[in-house]
Amino acid sequence: MRYFSLVFFLLSMGLSLSSQTMDVGFGFGGSNYSGDLTPTTSSVLKGSSWTGLLQSRMSISSSISFKIQYQFLNVSADDRDGNQSYQSFRDLRFRSSIHELALLGQLDPLVLLTKTARRNQFYLTAGYGFFVFKPEAEFQGETYSLRELGTEGQGLKGYPDFYSLKSHALIMGFGYRYIISSKWSIGVEYLTRKTQTDYLDDLSTDYVDYDILKEQRGIAAAELGNKNRIQHKSQRANPLDRDWYNSLAILVAYNFSKEKETLTPYKKRKKNVSCPKF
Repeated sequence: MRYFSLVFFLLSMGLSLSSQTMDVGFGFGGSNYSGDLTPTTSSVLKGSSWTGLLQSRMSISSSISFKIQYQFLNVSADDRDGNQSYQSFRDLRFRSSIHELALLGQLDPLVLLTKTARRNQFYLTAGYGFFVFKPEAEFQGETYSLRELGTEGQGLKGYPDFYSLKSHALIMGFGYRYIISSKWSIGVEYLTRKTQTDYLDDLSTDYVDYDILKEQRGIAAAELGNKNRIQHKSQRANPLDRDWYNSLAILVAYNFSKEKETLTPYKKRKKNVSCPKF
């Protein structure tokens, strides 16, 4: 609950910074994950789900702006969607919801170069985000938190502690924005995140013996961690490859400017009219 309070506090702070250059928007679209369970593009796309977001954006010039953004994403993956032989043998899967709070910069290089404000904007964006996640999977009709099961031995003697469900990510992307009027704009934006965790999908290192998991953590941990009884300490995933997640969203924004002259830097330029020559 405190996390959501922080989100809306920052959004409201953004609005109070500069009412002359501020707009607030929302968006919806699709999201997916890229990591050890998705070695191919097709397996990434098969795990796609939905996302929604809220953002507050402040323009400091016609080409540069900053925004605070909260985004809720759903991601999942399944070894059965891959085409690698080791995936059919491993046979793991997960799903997770992600709550992300990010600070992003936005640059329109064409406007920057031409010094001409445009209704059509193609922009680049980058920033940093903090997020929380919770990988889950089903066993015998019941949903389990994979972290709490310690599927790679977390919390057992001789193994590392439980991983954190909080992390941060470098965010990169691009988008298109069209100014409909002095108040409204619409656009589409793609973002990809390089996270600082390898446990978005709950797998990173080696297998733990099935019987050890069953004895120490129960049948659900054994089945969801090493259902095919693969040899103890065999490689389960690549610990050097951090997880990614992505989103593609349609955005709608409303401009809160008070004066018509400062509604937006993207209004059409007036053409110079010269006197006729004889």
